[in-house]
Amino acid sequence: MGTPRFDVLVVDDDPVVCDIVCYALTSLGYEADAVGDGIEGVVFFRRGSYSPVVTDLGMPGMTDWDVAEAVRQNVGVVLITGRATEDVLPRARAQQLPLVPKRFHLDELRRAVVQALRAAGLDSP
Repeated sequence: MGTPRFDVLVVDDDPVVCDIVCYALTSLGYEADAVGDGIEGVVFFRRGSYSPVVTDLGMPGMTDWDVAEAVRQNVGVVLITGRATEDVLPRARAQQLPLVPKRFHLDELRRAVVQALRAAGLDSP
């Protein structure tokens, strides 16, 4: 039996961040798709088989927390942010969601994805 393959959905309103995160995930052995807002992210999630979902904390419209709530019962979620405020860290910890800074090291992203997959009861490659 081969190594399980995981498709990761990246949800961020900054296309440059989407490209960087997708490139990093691909280099870690994952398949990655990106969308530019929360509503599109939930639609994509429902049409595909993604786990985990990496979502930006600072999106307009449907927020990251909304995206996390919409998908997290089925898959792991990783939050990514350029500004971790005092209210973000406790909320992420309380919901047991890994939080990655936008200026991340590849190993930080890998650890967060593995943590999210384990939280969803999945083994990562």
